[in-house]
Amino acid sequence: MRHYDLNQIRESFKEINKKNIACRKRNLRYLQKEYPDIYAGLIDRANKYRDGYILLPGTGGDYIHIGDPPNWFDNIVNDNEYIWQLNRMKYWFTLIDAYIILEDETYITKVINDMDNWLKVCTPPESYDTKLYNKVDPWRILEVGIRMQEAWGYFVEMLISTQVITDKLLEKLIESIHRHGEILYRVSPKKHPGAATNHYIMEMLGLLWVGNTFKQFEEADEWKAFAISELERCSKAQLTIDGAHVEGCPMYHNGAVKWFSTGVIFAGGTNHFSTDYVDRLRKSLCYSIYSFRPTGTTVPWGDSRANTAAVLGALYGYIVFNHVGYLSSIRKFISINQIADLLVNNLRYINDIEKLLMEIEEASKDYTIQMDNLNWQRDINQVMYRTGWDKSDLSIFFACNAPIVSNHAHMDLMGFDLTCNKRPLVVDPGVFTYRDCNERYTFKSSQWHNTLTINNKDHFKYLTSFSYEKQKAGYVINTDAHKKLWYVVARHHNYEPIIHTRLMSLVDKKIIVILDKVEHLNPEDTVQLHYHLDSTKIKVKKGVVYTDQSDSNISIYYDENNFKRELIKGAISDEIDCLRESTLLQLNSTNPLVGETIFHTIMIPKVSSELSNVHVNIKQDNSRIMCIIEVDDSVYTLIWKDNKCSIDM
Repeated sequence: MRHYDLNQIRESFKEINKKNIACRKRNLRYLQKEYPDIYAGLIDRANKYRDGYILLPGTGGDYIHIGDPPNWFDNIVNDNEYIWQLNRMKYWFTLIDAYIILEDETYITKVINDMDNWLKVCTPPESYDTKLYNKVDPWRILEVGIRMQEAWGYFVEMLISTQVITDKLLEKLIESIHRHGEILYRVSPKKHPGAATNHYIMEMLGLLWVGNTFKQFEEADEWKAFAISELERCSKAQLTIDGAHVEGCPMYHNGAVKWFSTGVIFAGGTNHFSTDYVDRLRKSLCYSIYSFRPTGTTVPWGDSRANTAAVLGALYGYIVFNHVGYLSSIRKFISINQIADLLVNNLRYINDIEKLLMEIEEASKDYTIQMDNLNWQRDINQVMYRTGWDKSDLSIFFACNAPIVSNHAHMDLMGFDLTCNKRPLVVDPGVFTYRDCNERYTFKSSQWHNTLTINNKDHFKYLTSFSYEKQKAGYVINTDAHKKLWYVVARHHNYEPIIHTRLMSLVDKKIIVILDKVEHLNPEDTVQLHYHLDSTKIKVKKGVVYTDQSDSNISIYYDENNFKRELIKGAISDEIDCLRESTLLQLNSTNPLVGETIFHTIMIPKVSSELSNVHVNIKQDNSRIMCIIEVDDSVYTLIWKDNKCSIDM
């Protein structure tokens, strides 16, 4: 065991700890005065954590007692994420904040006791064999990185110089931090040679934090330089030139914005990184806004959740670029209280939360989002369109990307997420769980997304929670927007020899027209159209299914001569382990299909549940498809030819 000059280490952090504690007290006192409910929520969580009750994956959305001391190895809920996230100790943040503001030692005693126990019972593997760092235990390599850059890092930045930690425990802590650094330096690069996963970002952040924080380690400069160079590789491999994270999941994209920004914070500024790294990071902030619904939640595409995490991306944009515009954009869709509620758990790099919130409010008064309504992420085959930048505007998130880049993706080729009039209407169901169980498959299945299936089969075969059978190509061919028309054309080949091409369009900013062209069908083949409605208040009439909500509704018109409708009980998950009821509309083909066939669906969102008179006539002339849509007293002719679309009115 190495021996360190503990007095020198404490002294080196003395001013840092003093400054950070004063800053945290000031921010918490402001929240206590101006946002008492948010402050009370923080203290309530701290009380639960102090008593050993933590909210973790697999606990069904409830707090569960983790033991005193915690059992760091026992998977009591049969969810691997439970063990991994328990060993990240993120509950330390709240306990430390409660100790600082209340000066009640019971909060920090919980942190110290858990730290002491963890260091005693969670001994690291003796070698650097990568297989030893991919288990369901405290030493999975991702947790090694996250502990350093998050909970342990926060403790060091706030309290390492104080007497809350004894010299004996401090020495063990520093030795363990050094061991974490060694493991990250030696193991992580071998696990991620292509630097192509979000795990590697977090692991290199852990190494960067260790190298930048503990100059007493002889390897510190080498670790810091290596971590920065690897984060550069991660940026090139994972952030596209259009600004998206390659996994195509908005929640993980927002995480990547935070992680790449944190690298800049740890290193000491953008000058430590290349222009390319900084440019990609800046562009990624725009994706966070595009993938944020007008209703105030992130589009839950793939393994994402419909939450307000885009605020974090905007916050880090403010910290790194000293630009409040990203937060002002988010403020258009959510309240200042919602922003404050998210910031209370992310105070680490906020020097003055009062100033920040006031700056957001002042900048938001006359703020206009200067972004195009259409955004095409070519490298990941996603298209995001909205009719404007107000809460009531219509927004569509559309994607068709195969082969997939990450197993966080779902089987949802040419699916979409639709909101209008301040409400999600036809939606992606979210993630619910990472466990390898029936629910995991269901939430990933094609049938639970807004897409088309052949013979009721998924677009590609599901194997396990994080693996699929090899996929064939799926891609966006074209998208464009004019004054009266937006459209996207996409195609996938995963049912070969059957080919599916979808045109989704918005006509006159109020009528959604979906045309599905399916080629090479045999008489025994059947087609299903799936639409996931964020409502349980459903009504039906001949050829139409519609919602009957008090605030915002959608009516879906279909070809009753060729399809039979079926309403199925569904579910939507906004947070891990949490469900709410929804309705699945499945349209099943009823007639023999041969060769090339075109199917139509018309959707009309309205505030009321009032129905329109809708008639559709489709004509085909060689390569040109004409769809004549009569809606009440208006007639629209949609022309689809050569992967382009036009409208006559």
